[in-house]
Amino acid sequence: MIDEKPNSAESMVERVARAIAAAFEDDFPGRPLPWSEYTLPARAAMVKRAIAAIEAMREPTPAIIDAVSQELRRLGAWDALPGDAAEQIIAVMIDAAIGDET
Repeated sequence: MIDEKPNSAESMVERVARAIAAAFEDDFPGRPLPWSEYTLPARAAMVKRAIAAIEAMREPTPAIIDAVSQELRRLGAWDALPGDAAEQIIAVMIDAAIGDET
């Protein structure tokens, strides 16, 4: 469980890093360690894991591509887009999520 509510200025990488840290806390019960108490090296390790997790989504599964494609169709935007629009949109989202951190 994430111990502190993310703020709107927080990057997606920071949000994922905090979620990974919280998952570690869930795996090793005891005194939960607030994100603010993580050392800089520990935070850097979580950020590294977060970037890897987000980058792994760069190549979406067929189910993800299908879901994005269906939503674009529902919104009436599909006909104006190229056939690989779903993949392009997902790639842009991933690039934006990790852009500030790399």
